[in-house]
Amino acid sequence: MKKAFSILAISALFFTSCSSGAEEETTNSTPVPMTPSTPAPSNPIPSSGRFVKNVLIEDFTGTWCGYCPRVSYAIQNVLNQNISAVPVTVHRSNGTLTDPFHFQPATPLMSQLNIVDAPTAILDRKEEWTNEVTNSNQVKNLTGLNAQLGIAMSSSIQNNTINMNVHTKFGANMSNLKLVVYVLENDLLYNQVNYTSYYGGASVIQNFDNDYVLRASLTNVLGDNITGSTNTGNIYTKNFTVPVPSNISNASKLTFVAFVLDSTGKVINVRSSAPNVTQTFQEQ
Repeated sequence: MKKAFSILAISALFFTSCSSGAEEETTNSTPVPMTPSTPAPSNPIPSSGRFVKNVLIEDFTGTWCGYCPRVSYAIQNVLNQNISAVPVTVHRSNGTLTDPFHFQPATPLMSQLNIVDAPTAILDRKEEWTNEVTNSNQVKNLTGLNAQLGIAMSSSIQNNTINMNVHTKFGANMSNLKLVVYVLENDLLYNQVNYTSYYGGASVIQNFDNDYVLRASLTNVLGDNITGSTNTGNIYTKNFTVPVPSNISNASKLTFVAFVLDSTGKVINVRSSAPNVTQTFQEQ
C-alpha cells in the first residue's frame, strides 16, 4: 500500500497525483465489459461450513486521471477470466480537477488505507494491486472455496424505495465483525482523460462508460458492527429500507455490494447483487 505522507489530513481530501505506475502500456485492444462474476449458488443445505470466497477490488480513480484507464482495463480483464471479483470504483476530485462522480464519504477510508494518488486499487482492504493489467493472478489468489462466512442478499426497488435484506451465515465461531453495504451505478458516461494506450489511446476517451461507480454507502464506509450471535451456523440479517439515493441517474442501473470485515478491517467475504434478486448462500 502507498505510504502515508506527512500531512495525512490533506491526503484525505485530495489525491496528490495521477500515478503512472511501473507498467508499460502495450495494447490498444478493449476488453469486453462483463458484470462481476459470482459463481452460481449451490444448494443452501449446510455442508462443510465453508463458502465461495469472492474478492473485493476498490479502485480509487478519477475522470481527470490519465493513468486511471489502466486499472479500468485490468478490472475488465479479471472479469473476462471469470475470476470471482467484485469491483467498486471510488471516484474522487483532485483540487480544481473535478469528477462528477466524486464520493465524499470515502475520505475516512482513504485515510485508513493511506490512499494518496490515483489510480490505486486495493484488494480486500489488505493489499495493493500491483502491475494490474498483467497481474490478474494477484486477484485470483484471494478467491477460493474456503471462506468462513457467506453473504446472500434479497432486494426490491419500488416507488423509489430500496428494500433489502443482507444475510450473513457463519461457518465458524467469529467475533468483532463489521458489515459494509454499497450502492453502485453502472453505465455513467463521461469524458475520461487518458495517458495510456488502452481504449484506443485517445488523449480523451469520449463518453467513457464508467461501471461499478460507488454512489452511496448504506453503512459507515468503515463498517457497522454486526450484533448478536456470530457462531457457527447462525445467520445475521440486516434490513435496509431507504430512498433511492438522490445522485442516482438511473435506478435500473443499480447494483448492491455487501462485505464483512474482520477485527483488523480486512475483508472476509464480499458479494454483489442486482436489484430484485433473491440470493442463496454460496456454500460448498
